[in-house]
Amino acid sequence: EANAHAFDLAPSDWSTRDVVANDFALSGLEETYEPGPLSIDLTNGGEEVHELLVLKVKDGVDASAEELVQLSEEEAFEKVEWVGNIDPVAPGDRDYLVVDLEPGRYVVSCFLPVGAIDMEHLDADGKPHALSGMVAEITVA
Repeated sequence: EANAHAFDLAPSDWSTRDVVANDFALSGLEETYEPGPLSIDLTNGGEEVHELLVLKVKDGVDASAEELVQLSEEEAFEKVEWVGNIDPVAPGDRDYLVVDLEPGRYVVSCFLPVGAIDMEHLDADGKPHALSGMVAEITVA
């Protein structure tokens, strides 16, 4: 898979970002991006399992990323639309996602629960990582 991704990136003009998921923060994301393809190359540098969701904030919604992640799933999807995701990544592992960004605001976050220490504990009872600070907002202009 890593070889296929490198092959995809070699002749392209895609932007790439190395992002690290720690317990409980995302580092490496810029605040602003140009429209077009972006490869998010995620490394799990934490001790818990992490995922990465990219959600586009619908036009006319003024709520911040921190406010949006506090909504129920039903309420949230009235205000955001799913763009893409990286499935759960174990500590020390890597994965990537290529998204084609259009102008607008985006929320990038992890919604796995605190206590998801391995792939067998993805249903832990802890609050979502997003509510522990694992959320970022980016703008595409």
